[in-house]
Amino acid sequence: MSSEKLGNVSFPTSCSSKVQSEFETGVGSLHSFEYDKAMRHFNDVLEHDPNCAIAHWGEAMALYHQLWNIPSEKDLAEGWQFVQKAQAESEQSPREREYIQAMAVFYKPGKQSAGDRATAYSQAMGTLHEDWPSDEEATVFYALSLLAAEPPS
Repeated sequence: MSSEKLGNVSFPTSCSSKVQSEFETGVGSLHSFEYDKAMRHFNDVLEHDPNCAIAHWGEAMALYHQLWNIPSEKDLAEGWQFVQKAQAESEQSPREREYIQAMAVFYKPGKQSAGDRATAYSQAMGTLHEDWPSDEEATVFYALSLLAAEPPS
């Protein structure tokens, strides 16, 4: 149980109920741009529920520092591995599958530029936002993706 003060996050998952709070703390850490902390929270979730697909999504998200830097080749390869682990798990809802697919669009291997990856991810998040209009987290992540998809100039 974490004592961090990150605000309220509501991100229902199909994972074990005993990891729900830890998962939401990880999402709160993402919102606070505390990527290393987020990664630790998602790793803790997976330690207690190794089949939690959306926690692998969280690991991939923790590598994507949307507003600060272009992902390295190493980050892209590692993120793709997290996405593949997430896709391989059967423990996921249709909503979670859509979050994972949005990350797959970003991390898929190829020679896309960082801007093209950010734009493709933002479009996928826009679809997720439309498909799940009451999901506040989808709205927040979509808004951030719009900022990240803008050209630096």
